[in-house]
Formats: sequence, structure tokens, C-alpha cells
Amino acid sequence: MPTCGAAFLEDGRWSGEVWNRNKSGEVFAETLTINAVRDAGGNLLQYVALFSDVTQLKEHERQLEHVANYDVLTSLPKSNLVCRSLRQAMVLPNREIGCWRLRILTWTASKASTTVMGTTPATGC
Repeated sequence: MPTCGAAFLEDGRWSGEVWNRNKSGEVFAETLTINAVRDAGGNLLQYVALFSDVTQLKEHERQLEHVANYDVLTSLPKSNLVCRSLRQAMVLPNREIGCWRLRILTWTASKASTTVMGTTPATGC
């Protein structure tokens, strides 16, 4: 069994999420559990698999992720997504950029705030 790993070989069971294809060729997500069936002497008799289609759950998760990270009206990224992406980018090595700055303006009905992020190396950028 591909990707079931050593746990399946040792324990005789595996559970996880896989992508499958139905008879019409459509790809769908499913949870899959595989168990080895053994006799009283511990000899392997057969494998039993149980699966459940979780395509609707995956679609719902995708929708929630979109609502959490993108504006409903404009579909522009919300500041939390932008900041998360920037934090990830900041840990990457800066090979060609000596320094950088970014100003994020956030406007709400009650206030305006500014977030400044960036690096200031010894060169004084």
C-alpha cells in the first residue's frame, strides 16, 4: 500500500485523508481507514477498508478560509493574511534586497492606523 508507512506495517492499521477518483473520473477527498484482519495465531487473513467522502467538508473549509482571509465585497486580502505572508517572507534570506520597508494603511469607520514593517541595516536605508 503506497504512503501507508511503517505504522501500517507495524500496527496493521492506517487512517488518513486521501484523494480518490470516482467512476466518472471526478476527484474527491475521503477519509480512509485500513485494518488488517488476523486469525487467533496472528496470521494475516485480509484487509478491511472503510472510507467516507469528505468533499463537502473540504469545500466548507475552503469557504471559511476565504471568508477569514479575504474581504467579502472586494475579495482583496485582509490585513491578517498580508501580515502572515510578510512574516513568512521576512524569514527568507534577502539575497538581492539590502533593505525594505512597507507601510500598511488600515481604514475603518472609527479610526485609521498605520503599520510600518521593514529592516534598517547599517547602511541606513
